Amino acid sequence: MSTGGLLTGSLRDIEKQFGFTSKQTGFIIVSNDIAALLTVPIVSFYGERGNKPKWIGCGMLLCAIGAIGTALPKFLYGKYNPPVVTLSSDVNGMLCAVSNKTIDYCIHDASVKSNGIYLLVFSLAQMIIGVGATPLLTLGISYIDENVDPKHSPIYMGITYTATFVGATAGLIVTGFFLKTFVEIDLPPGVNIDVNDQRWIGAWWQGFTYVSLVMFAVAPFVFLFPKKLRGSYLRKEAIAKGELKAADDTLTTNFSGFLKSTKYLIKNKCYIFAVLGVTVTTVIGAGLGSSFPKFLILKFGASTDVAAIASGSALLPSMFFGVMAGSIIMRRLPLKGSIQTAAKLCMVFSLLLGGFFGAFMIPGCKEPNIVGAALPYRNSSNSITMNSMCNQGCNCDRSAFNPGCGTDGMTYFSPCYAGCTANMSTNVYTNCSCIQATGDPGTVKKQLVLGECNRNCKNLYMFLASACIVALMAFVKATPHKMIVLRIVPENQRSYALGIQLLLVRTLGFIPSPVIIGAVIDSNCVLWSKTPCGKTGSCLAYQNERFSQNVAVFGGVCGAISLVAYTLVWYFYKADENEQSHEKLPENMFSSTETVSTNL
Repeated sequence: MSTGGLLTGSLRDIEKQFGFTSKQTGFIIVSNDIAALLTVPIVSFYGERGNKPKWIGCGMLLCAIGAIGTALPKFLYGKYNPPVVTLSSDVNGMLCAVSNKTIDYCIHDASVKSNGIYLLVFSLAQMIIGVGATPLLTLGISYIDENVDPKHSPIYMGITYTATFVGATAGLIVTGFFLKTFVEIDLPPGVNIDVNDQRWIGAWWQGFTYVSLVMFAVAPFVFLFPKKLRGSYLRKEAIAKGELKAADDTLTTNFSGFLKSTKYLIKNKCYIFAVLGVTVTTVIGAGLGSSFPKFLILKFGASTDVAAIASGSALLPSMFFGVMAGSIIMRRLPLKGSIQTAAKLCMVFSLLLGGFFGAFMIPGCKEPNIVGAALPYRNSSNSITMNSMCNQGCNCDRSAFNPGCGTDGMTYFSPCYAGCTANMSTNVYTNCSCIQATGDPGTVKKQLVLGECNRNCKNLYMFLASACIVALMAFVKATPHKMIVLRIVPENQRSYALGIQLLLVRTLGFIPSPVIIGAVIDSNCVLWSKTPCGKTGSCLAYQNERFSQNVAVFGGVCGAISLVAYTLVWYFYKADENEQSHEKLPENMFSSTETVSTNL
């Protein structure tokens, strides 16, 4: 699970280095789920009858290979050299060099690369991880459940889920520290930039390398676990007492048994609506979780390392306390009747979850009003375009995004697009024809300093606190939901039920949501990067307020659907319980009559 956190925290830097759009990085994320989608039915059905630890150990080795593969594009790409301007020359087109000749940067830039091969490598690596994680997410849960006291099972489920979330959030936090190091470890000679510079790309690949080594070391020990642990007899006793569903001996391991098991789950209304409830919650979590650090960067002005560390540090306590609170509540309930109570818990927290998504409307930074992208140049028509009379003939490189703040308080794409013809230092540029003159007639300044103008960013910590509440509402439901799924199916169908749930959740939740959220994010883009040959790359500036509104509405709707789904779980389970009690009533009556006759 830590690989997911590593990828989420690194997305912005990966986008910058390889020129990916949000939709492309969304495809990388869902590649994991597409591969798992194809293997879940087989692993969960046949793994239930096999040696679960061996299945899990093999999956861990695959995850280690996938982690190495995720770091591979860095080494295929070669060295990254950020654009830089020196006082003696302007080899990167950062200054306005007025000339009658047009410079063809597409021909002269030998570093132009197609990002197709890197997208393919990233996607294949994530597919391998998706296949490898499937045994742990299905067989691992049922292995724990069948080898512990059923009364204590919710606590063990809570610990398992907490460990899963700790891995993901720890990946986010660790990524933040790796991103403080330059992607090539050492900066190129003559380059003096830091993590706050737009040209900075952090060492996103290091985390995947270290995680793969750890998994390669741990996997052999997983193979040593026995097929059954000593605590498995406690579950058998609970089944004998009628507190849990017994195994269905008609469900065989052949193909007909596979079809019968699938048909049973499809006809189980409680199971289907429980899966629907967790699926819409997953749509929220998977879609926004992968974009959360990016959201902090765009709306609240956090740097990439701060966004990764803050995301993990803020959400980890909420995840932990949410999961453990749900586990403790379920632990205190008797085995009989616990499903209805679990459904009620999921109903309440689905309602609260949808309401708290209003937190995404908390104000952050002002919009990134870049001249030529969001605002027109002064003394020009109202049309918004990068080229204007003031920078005509400057031969600016559209691929060299290096924003600067003019003395007129406006942000410009680069010193060249601001019409600057000279520089006082590597950060201060002068004689900028597009910048409106300021100051007294004798001290007129038309200068530009690298870096965006102050956007008055605020409320980062207020938003993080609100996001913690949202996460708490979502994760309290984790253990109650899992208990619903495990206890409404026969004993020998638990792994398969978890597998089909994972199949549906990935199909309807994990796979579409990052792509949908990525498309929503890209639809709010006001400035796209361009390669020297004019190909569109990643987004450089967004319209943040509209994006926030879309997220708030999206979260509210998903919360409402989840509420309806768990309400139906409660309703149908209650109806089934009443029907079963009515069916047992005549038997009890006849039994009582026979007893009375015998006594007479």
